[in-house]
Amino acid sequence: MRVLLAGEIMKKVVLTFIIGVLLLTGCSEKIEDLLVIEGNGNGNKTDSMKFKEEFEALNSTGIELDIDINNPIKFLNENEIINFLEEKTGVVFMGTPNCNQSRNILPILFEVVDENNIDSIYYLNPNNLKEEVYVSLLENYLENAQEITTPNVLFVRNGEVVGRGVASSTPPEEMTHYQKDIIKENYLNFILKMQGE
Repeated sequence: MRVLLAGEIMKKVVLTFIIGVLLLTGCSEKIEDLLVIEGNGNGNKTDSMKFKEEFEALNSTGIELDIDINNPIKFLNENEIINFLEEKTGVVFMGTPNCNQSRNILPILFEVVDENNIDSIYYLNPNNLKEEVYVSLLENYLENAQEITTPNVLFVRNGEVVGRGVASSTPPEEMTHYQKDIIKENYLNFILKMQGE
């Protein structure tokens, strides 16, 4: 009579599990079909998850972020941004994951939005824009701008930009608590204008 060692038992359990998965999935060739992918229940990643991954992936290169998986980010594409700025109300964050100034203001922006019960921050990475959309944004929505700097936070009410927060000239690593408080106060004032108060 042969005695099975713990390692052999484990190998048999794993092998049985793999065979069971293959039988249940019809021997799918895609690994995604065999694994449960974190997402919104149907395998798709939410905007919040994509944003978190994009920004946290660069934590080792600059300002480290710990973004909540349930953050209020909703992605806008280049077609949606123009429509939003013509008709909608809300906060638009234009930034890039590799911009330390964008990374520096995110916790402040998230905090102010949360404190004021705003459900969404609409996100646009200006590096992904076609030239004609980029020019349209500059000419029609970013008063006196020569280029779209990041971060650029727009506070929009019924298609009108009522406030705009832009990059600080202070390097993020040198920004004081006082300077961060001023940014927070400016964002709060812009939110009040956006809400019509």
